[in-house]
Amino acid sequence: MRMKRNVQPGSGMRRYLSLLSFSAKPHDNRPVSSPEFPLPQEIVDAIVDQLEDDQASLAVAGLISRHWYQPTRERLFRHIKLGDRQPQSRCRLLLQLLQQGPSLASYMKELTLVEDPAVYSHSAHESWLQLSSYTVKLLPLLTSVTHLRIMCHYRLNWSILPTTLQAELYDMMARPSTTHLSLSKVHEINFTRIAQCRNLENLSLRRVSGPPPSPTGIDVNNFSTLTQKLTGNQGLRFLGVEDCEDAVQALLAYARHSGTPFQPAVLEVGTGASEAMASALKSLFSFCGPTIESYTIRQPFHDRLSPFVFEFGQLPRLNRFTVSLHAESFHHSFTVLLDQLSNLAESGTTWPFAIFTLELNIERRSVGRDISRVVDYQAKANSQVWERLDSILSSPAFPNLAQVAVFFGVVNSTVSELAWTTAQGRVIRKMPALSRRGLLVLRISRRPPAS
Repeated sequence: MRMKRNVQPGSGMRRYLSLLSFSAKPHDNRPVSSPEFPLPQEIVDAIVDQLEDDQASLAVAGLISRHWYQPTRERLFRHIKLGDRQPQSRCRLLLQLLQQGPSLASYMKELTLVEDPAVYSHSAHESWLQLSSYTVKLLPLLTSVTHLRIMCHYRLNWSILPTTLQAELYDMMARPSTTHLSLSKVHEINFTRIAQCRNLENLSLRRVSGPPPSPTGIDVNNFSTLTQKLTGNQGLRFLGVEDCEDAVQALLAYARHSGTPFQPAVLEVGTGASEAMASALKSLFSFCGPTIESYTIRQPFHDRLSPFVFEFGQLPRLNRFTVSLHAESFHHSFTVLLDQLSNLAESGTTWPFAIFTLELNIERRSVGRDISRVVDYQAKANSQVWERLDSILSSPAFPNLAQVAVFFGVVNSTVSELAWTTAQGRVIRKMPALSRRGLLVLRISRRPPAS
């Protein structure tokens, strides 16, 4: 049983809750009071549990009475997202709430700072973060954050942020409590500071870059200015990288210089055709390939699959292998994939992975208005690819193979359930060897157009 406190939200709390969703606005500023016949607390808790992902309903429920306020605020405040709308107002109100009730910070586990082009300009030299005087005061109060994300839809130049804000963000990254860090489209950031964060268990770096070369020839990632006892992220388990050769090379250089282990067990790579990224990945595989147990190749929407991401020769402990493709470039990407798997099958050696997963993402923007042609295109016109995949993975080169999973992720689908079921049957019939051994799992996930 949870410990309950007789707490009612003040006007500042009600204003902040109303900002969580435009549809979750309290009626006027009337005081919250207990209903005449309150529900038992066990029923309230059960209802709140069912509203786990419904922020608008949670915000409204938290305004009903003290019986609802206490259990809802843990869920409402677990993930703080700033920047998508009214960032100044939300930062100011959140700062006021934490100054009035510091214990509220214990519920705040995830912080996401976003740059939304729908709200702000597309200039890399403008950011609400550089203009907000509240953010730098807010960050030190968020003492329980475990997940920090800085996500930009366009790009953000780190150098434009006030130095005080940069320092607070670096400090948050290095806190013992911060175990997950995600950066997307953040540029001119010092990756050596990130490499020193020994607390990190999960690190995701997507389309990020370091500072430009110094005109004085001084490397901002020079380790000589750091403390003598160098430490790195020794507990890192997951590493996700995409178009971030600066980051990869800096992380590896720091690991070599400091002598600390850099041994992620799970690696996710976003593909691309950059020669610099190919070189960085080659170094990454060489340095930590022996520790990688799960490897995912994820194809960004506009990029083609590149052969250099198939460095299986340096992944002796690989157990799970996943490839995620887009239907838009299905023919090219699938050809590359099958060629690389065929090379493995004909190499004269055996490969350890037990689970192979192929994800095919199909969206209306990939195929135009008539998404129904995907059924025929994928399952019928290109049926030979399924036959070839079946033949390759049935090779003695993969003796540990226990499952081959094929997932179709269909977004904005106007195709009937019957049509997709028919397509599913066609694919299964084209892969008889794996089907007979009971290894094949085929699933279609459909998300219809929003009404």
